[in-house]
Amino acid sequence: MHFPVSTFPRNQMPRFRSGGELATGRTIVLVDLENLCGSGDPSLAECQWAQILVASVTNDPQAHVVVAVSHHAAKVAMFAWVGGRILMKSGPNGADLALLEVIDQENVAERFDRVVVASGDGIFADAVAKLAEAGIVVDVVSPESGASKRLVETASSFSSFEQATFEMLFGTAS
Repeated sequence: MHFPVSTFPRNQMPRFRSGGELATGRTIVLVDLENLCGSGDPSLAECQWAQILVASVTNDPQAHVVVAVSHHAAKVAMFAWVGGRILMKSGPNGADLALLEVIDQENVAERFDRVVVASGDGIFADAVAKLAEAGIVVDVVSPESGASKRLVETASSFSSFEQATFEMLFGTAS
């Protein structure tokens, strides 16, 4: 495959995925806020802390952020999470299912080179494995004690935080 010289700056060569497609350089962050906070009803401070944590792990101010919550946490998430797309889905695994719908229905594998999953739920393991097979870098951030072993094994990298630190700052999660 040849590219015209004028397409890329001299100091920047194109990057390719493992399958040979041109890389986009884009990151999407999928946040299961209640899992990250360890509560079905997180406080404003917990949501803001989670946003700081995700930003520090992601290290990409241009990342597209999608935050999923149940109706119990929707108001605080909408108020606290600045610059993110908020999805609300209630019921068992509602937030997880909303994020899985984003992966499946919004062509994440074609549009992004990196996916950050901010959840430790094992329900994401199959989707993470499929993304990795497509050459997508998938990073997982989660409380260490709550991370699914299978999810951690399928991810490109795993970043954990101590739930004890979180509880020290905000009190025991309810």
